[in-house]
Amino acid sequence: MAVKSDYKKMSRNLNETAVDIHGEDLSFKVYYWGAMPEHFDNPIHRHSFFEFCYVLAGEGSYLESGEEYPLRQGTLFCSRPGKWHQIKSEAGIELYYVAFETDSSRSSVETLNRYLQLMNLNKIVVPMADETVTAQTWRMLLTLCKQDYAMTKEMIRSFAYALLVSFCSEFTEVVENGDLPEHQLIAFYYLQRAKLFIEDNLSSSLSIAQLSAYLNITERHFSRLFALKVG
Repeated sequence: MAVKSDYKKMSRNLNETAVDIHGEDLSFKVYYWGAMPEHFDNPIHRHSFFEFCYVLAGEGSYLESGEEYPLRQGTLFCSRPGKWHQIKSEAGIELYYVAFETDSSRSSVETLNRYLQLMNLNKIVVPMADETVTAQTWRMLLTLCKQDYAMTKEMIRSFAYALLVSFCSEFTEVVENGDLPEHQLIAFYYLQRAKLFIEDNLSSSLSIAQLSAYLNITERHFSRLFALKVG
């Protein structure tokens, strides 16, 4: 188990280096990276973005929407947007985590559509995942964050991008036609446009009426989409 100074250094390097991550066809906005030597119980909560976690040691459980899943060494798990969830552990688990969303303004439609299958995933826990590409990439990323030599930041950004992309294949259930239903894609784009509009106009007094007018949909439709997808 890494010493506490290693955890602080890893978290600091990632949050300073790998926040806005851009690829040729897919980009991400990371809200935070974290590494904890002993994660105990946290309160039941939800958020509007994805949070992926990797258990390095210890045991506990993960609760989402009334279902409970065991957490052990090597487990990968995902907290989905708008879902009530909680992590529980009496003895504490060694946990790495990252919270993010896709950046639709800097991603190709085709690649983004494939990644958006995550929005409908049913597979939220991957047990015994130490040998998966995702887990190996995560461990390498954290090893890099402890180094102090030239070009480390470029390597960190590259491995961070590879990690976020790997979640798609690791957690997404197969969809026969390879795409999300059209109505779900439309709902996603409405919400992405709404989030960007809110971020660009934080200094203004915003209302549901303004947002729905900007999106050219009814206030009732917008409220229902936002409550359903974001919580």
